Amino acid sequence: MRADEKKEKKQAQKRIRQPRFAFMTKSDVDNLEDGYRWRKYGQKAVKNSPFPRSYYRCTNSRCTVKKRVERSSEDPSIVITTYEGQHCHQTIGFPRGGILTAHDPHNFTSHHHLPPPLPNPYYYQELLHQLHRDNTSSPQLPQSTTEARPAAVSSINPSEEGLLGDIVPQTMRNP
Repeated sequence: MRADEKKEKKQAQKRIRQPRFAFMTKSDVDNLEDGYRWRKYGQKAVKNSPFPRSYYRCTNSRCTVKKRVERSSEDPSIVITTYEGQHCHQTIGFPRGGILTAHDPHNFTSHHHLPPPLPNPYYYQELLHQLHRDNTSSPQLPQSTTEARPAAVSSINPSEEGLLGDIVPQTMRNP
């Protein structure tokens, strides 16, 4: 195969861009637990920012979802997480692996350097629904993923649509 034929074939095979969804969260840690497992495949410097951007792929072999994680250069307490694509599988179980469990508070002492126990699996959905409601009045960022939690949203069952299906407004989804 000639070089120009390879180039034409590669251009024809260009990846179709998936919709992207970005979330800004105040956090001390860069990797926020979202219920999925991720494999880091790259990191690069960001122009005019002292913080690098990390690139992750979902570890499920059939899933094409990617995420980018970076700190805001204007406010280093904010982590910007951008998801591209939609998961084709359910989330993993909580908590994620290991001998320690969230049921024993003594396991999460400061000398272990572990994050605090994970919020309930529906917390992120509840938080995003709360943000969506609040967005119509005045834009605000959540203070922390472990602070006060919004009231439960009883009309939506989170297991019906998957994580991104829960947080993407119905009007933005494909039928």
